[in-house]
Parts: sequence; C-alpha cells; structure tokens
Amino acid sequence: MHSIFIEGRDGCFKSTLAKELLTYFPYGIYSVGGPPADDETAITYCSKQRAISRTESVIFDRLTAFSRLCYEPNLSEEHKDNLVGWLDTTLPNGILIWCDTDKPKHEIETYDDTAHLHDIAHRAVSIHNKYVELMSFYDHIKYNGYNMSVEDLVEKIYEL
Repeated sequence: MHSIFIEGRDGCFKSTLAKELLTYFPYGIYSVGGPPADDETAITYCSKQRAISRTESVIFDRLTAFSRLCYEPNLSEEHKDNLVGWLDTTLPNGILIWCDTDKPKHEIETYDDTAHLHDIAHRAVSIHNKYVELMSFYDHIKYNGYNMSVEDLVEKIYEL
C-alpha cells in the first residue's frame, strides 16, 4: 500500500481524519507541525516527506509544498517551481486526500499566534481558491467530514 497524503485548509478535519484512518491502516502519522519559517526550511520539510513516502507507508497530516503554495502569498517563482516539482515527484508515491468543507473548525495549535489566525481568517477565500486550483492538477479523493463517512473514504482508497 502507498502512503496517504492528507491536505486542505486549516480546520478541515485533516488531523482528525489521520487519526481515524489508523483504525483501517497500520501506518504511523507524519506531521511536520507548524509552517516552515522560510523557503530553505520548507524545502527541507519537502525533502523529508518525499524520502519517507518512498520507503514507508505513512499517513501524512499535511504536505509542506501544498500548504506553502496555498498559504504563502509572496513566494518567488523559483520557489513555486521547486514546490510544484516536489509535488510532481512525491504524489505518485501515495494517495492524495483533499479535506474540504465550507464549515471549517480551526483548532488552535501551539505554534498559532493571534496574527497568524487573523491573517488566515482574512485570506480564507483566497487560500481556498488556491487549493481548488492546485487540486485540479492532481488526482485526489475529496473528503468532507460532514457528508462522507470515513468508511466510505476507506472504500475509495482501496478501490485505487
């Protein structure tokens, strides 16, 4: 079995889903935690995620490249190209699940601060639109925690 990559905006049940999938898949969960501080750290995170996805079956709670492309408004073209290249060489190692809902419930994390939360709330529509745009380029299963059961999602995963 391949790794499972879970991606989506803050509050769209990524971490909850990752924990629930442990019932069905004997994997570990891999999460880098909060957002990387800079481009170099982001590439380091991406490299670790790709290396792990090539050798292990893991549930990834967020992919740095997706998040960076959707959340960071001022990336250089070179960095964007690096992140897209990383996605193109990593996603074939697993199954991509896009958690998307129109009713996100963001849980405060230890790395969140008031400015970060305010910024995300202010840019929620543009962040969502970036996810919509990016997901149009990649095969994925769309999951909404309100209208799809985890059992139905697992069934779709096994069909792939």
